[in-house]
Parts: sequence; C-alpha cells; structure tokens
Amino acid sequence: MELLGFFLIHISLTVVLRYGIFLLQTGINPMVQARGHGAAGYADRAMKAVFVGMAVVVHIHAFAPEHMPHLAPFSQLEHTIVARLGWACLFVSLACTVAAQTQMGKAWRIGIDTQAPAELVRKGLFRFSRNPIHLGTRLTLLGLFLVVPNAVTLALMVAAELLVQIQVRLEEDHLAQVHGDEYTEYATTVRRWL
Repeated sequence: MELLGFFLIHISLTVVLRYGIFLLQTGINPMVQARGHGAAGYADRAMKAVFVGMAVVVHIHAFAPEHMPHLAPFSQLEHTIVARLGWACLFVSLACTVAAQTQMGKAWRIGIDTQAPAELVRKGLFRFSRNPIHLGTRLTLLGLFLVVPNAVTLALMVAAELLVQIQVRLEEDHLAQVHGDEYTEYATTVRRWL
C-alpha cells in the first residue's frame, strides 16, 4: 500500500495540483497533446502506455500481491537495501519534479506548446540540468524497478528511457527554434542531464 500511496501523492502534486495552479494563473491548458504519426505523436502515446503500465503494476502490488509472481520477479534483487535505494530514488524524483515545476512557473507544460511558447527557464534546478523534470521521470522508473524488481518494471523503465530521450531532443529542437542564440548559449553551459 505504501507504493500506491506514494504514486497517488506523486500524481496529485505533479499533475493534478500543478495543472490546476497553472490553469488558474494563465488560463492556458498546459497538457499539450502531440498529434500525428511523427516522433512527437508516437512518444506521447507510448509514454501514456508506460504510465498505464506503471499504474497496473502498482495496483497489482497493492491489491493483488498474489499475482506479483506473474510479473517475473528478479528474486536476486529483492533485498531490503535495494528497496531502500529504490525508495530514495522515488523521493528524490518527487522532490526534483515538484521543485522544477515550481521554478518553471508559467513556462511549465506537458508536451511541446507551439501555440503559446514560454520563456526559457534558467534558474533553480535548471542551472544544473536542462531537463530536471525528465530526470525526475527517469529516477521514478528506476525507483519503481528497485522497489518492485521484475521483468515488467524493467521493461517499463527501458521503454521510458528511450521515450524520454526522444522527447528531450524534440523539446530541445523546439526551444532552439523559439529562443535561438539564447538557448544555444544555455545548452553549451548547462548539461542535458547533470
């Protein structure tokens, strides 16, 4: 139940609350849907599938633990130290994501907003990483895998890693087009991840 509780808090803080605050402040829907058959559309749909997969695993873990063996557990990783490391990743990812979203303020979006481009954020965590929210996503999937090490959580982590790499490059191309030299200078002084 702890894992389910964590993810409910995570979704409440990073999606529901952030969405509501942003909508009240700007009147703009921050959830930008990528359409079409290109890389952005594919990455958007595939990442939604990863999140559904995460929800299924967390619900099985909470409500039907007797079915966890069907997810092909890695018993050699089922250790207290590994689980604690996973929980540390989960809490760090939540803290980083909430902090980065707050620091983005009115520039925060889920997806690439070509209709209402936002300012380039360079403060807070963005001084150390160009993508702290995506870094948080990567840590969340790693944390889930370490807490519940099995073939399904490993597959979700690998899929998310590939999708985040695609999404980050699409966003960087967009930011370079919108902000030009300012973004180029930022990208040369701040690393993509850390």
